[in-house]
Amino acid sequence: MNKGKIVQVVGPVVDVEFTEKLPDIYGALTVDFKVANEPFNLTLEVQQHLGDHWVRTISMSGTEGLKRGYEAIDTGAPISVPVGEGVMGRIFDVCGNPVDERGPVKAEKRYPIHRPAPKLVDQSPSPASSAHWHQGHRFDLPFPERRQGRCIRRCRHGQDGHHHGADQQYRQAPRGCIGIRWRR
Repeated sequence: MNKGKIVQVVGPVVDVEFTEKLPDIYGALTVDFKVANEPFNLTLEVQQHLGDHWVRTISMSGTEGLKRGYEAIDTGAPISVPVGEGVMGRIFDVCGNPVDERGPVKAEKRYPIHRPAPKLVDQSPSPASSAHWHQGHRFDLPFPERRQGRCIRRCRHGQDGHHHGADQQYRQAPRGCIGIRWRR
């Protein structure tokens, strides 16, 4: 087990010194410590090798109470999250831990959060995703654009939202409201 020592904490950026082998980029480190006599487990993700056996990491939660000299343990693996049918309808933090108080997750597989995109030949061109309704996108434009008689809005996540005949609904909605349902 590869162990290091925290040498600098600046907000969410934490520098850790390892005397042996440096952990891999995107590798997960864990730090166990106490804040006000409450145990706290912090996950750090390695972002950069600095030299002099130091690595620069990003904290996946708050660093209040974290001090120089605390021990950081290299997990030898990247941060991974559960995938599959067992995660549907559940809420997770960035480390893949459930935060919805519905018990443990029944997932067969875990995937790292930094993994390559699937190859284009492995992706399906079928309109299976068009059956899903999307709601709650904040539109960046105060008024819709008109293109070929359709109401088009730029959504926050960068995709175009197409909604036929949404002009009347959009004008009646209060300014700054969450968007109207639209079909992908």
